[in-house]
Amino acid sequence: MSPPVISVVIPAYGYPAGLDRVLTALARQEFPAGFEILVVDDGSPVPLEPVTQPYRDVLNIRYLRLPNGGPARARNTGARAAEGEWVAFTDHDCEPAPDWLAQLVREGERSGPVLLGGS
Repeated sequence: MSPPVISVVIPAYGYPAGLDRVLTALARQEFPAGFEILVVDDGSPVPLEPVTQPYRDVLNIRYLRLPNGGPARARNTGARAAEGEWVAFTDHDCEPAPDWLAQLVREGERSGPVLLGGS
């Protein structure tokens, strides 16, 4: 199996409904190349792994759990574990558009090695 083109890192803390929404949005990505998702649970009072279970058949998803250390630590942990050529970050209260990953790669290829951000 070839490595994913993009690793999507999601730092998460105690908001299962939001995590479910972002995973639903990522399952709808119009991105033909492979991508992986790393959900980094930042020590939620109740583990968020059960939220990821229904998506395991449709997404390449990994769940990592840390003691609470804040979103920056969770993002850095996810970035270190990422296997993709590109790393994208979104939060567990976001719903990326279906073309989000395709647009990130398109702009990154046009601009060269850059840090991209958006609303």
